[in-house]
Amino acid sequence: MIHLAWPWLALLLPLPWLFYVLRSPVASRGVALFVPMAATLAHQPTDIVRGSRSARVVFAIIWLLLVAAAVRPQWLGEPQPVPTTGRRLMLAIDTSGSMATEDMAGGASRLRVVQSVAGRFIDGRHGDRVGLILFGTE
Repeated sequence: MIHLAWPWLALLLPLPWLFYVLRSPVASRGVALFVPMAATLAHQPTDIVRGSRSARVVFAIIWLLLVAAAVRPQWLGEPQPVPTTGRRLMLAIDTSGSMATEDMAGGASRLRVVQSVAGRFIDGRHGDRVGLILFGTE
């Protein structure tokens, strides 16, 4: 079943058509600015509304797709249970300045060794939910 999250946004569908119908023609407003190259600009469409038929069709399709995306259609079905076969774990790791000391085997810092060991531990926990708490000087 399709559900629309924001169906009221479908009211935007006629907006370009209303803009086209309600706007006043440029010629009835009079001359507002002298443009020396107006003759060359007069033969080129200045907006999509005065463009070719194919341009208007493309604009209409794009507008329909944008409004369709804005109403957020969603497939709703039966809720799927989330498997909860694993354990919930929290790791607390010290990130203070003392962890930068390179006194571990091979000249590695304490934090680098903890990252390596914790990474291998987390990779081995299939189905478990692992949280991470980092704390430093405060």
